[in-house]
Amino acid sequence: MPDKANTQVLATSSVEQRKLTGHIRDALKNTGELSRTETTLFTQVPHFLSKSQQPLAQHYKVGMTLTQWENGKPKAFVVASTDKANNTILTVSKQDGKPVTLDPASKSFKAMNVQLSKPQSINIAKGERLATVGK
Repeated sequence: MPDKANTQVLATSSVEQRKLTGHIRDALKNTGELSRTETTLFTQVPHFLSKSQQPLAQHYKVGMTLTQWENGKPKAFVVASTDKANNTILTVSKQDGKPVTLDPASKSFKAMNVQLSKPQSINIAKGERLATVGK
């Protein structure tokens, strides 16, 4: 591609996007524009549940993080397991390591107004251009 800075690639699904990204990265590695040696970074990405999914424990997966904001400070809980029969989520507080059981259908859980995120890894190679958002 002679004019990469002004080239746009469109994908219609997340699966297609991942495949295209993989092919583009391979091509850049083959031309030496990206290093073949990569570093893996572990991140959290937002995960959104529909209104109908939010009160059901089955949609909260092990490893996800629930973050509640109190007075501008985050309180984070990591999902350790879910009990579909009782519709509860067993979490571990990131602050003190104590277990906390939550019922996503309860008024108290809804009042927590949690943000949900899930773990993800990303491979970075020398030659990448990165952009960040947020703080």
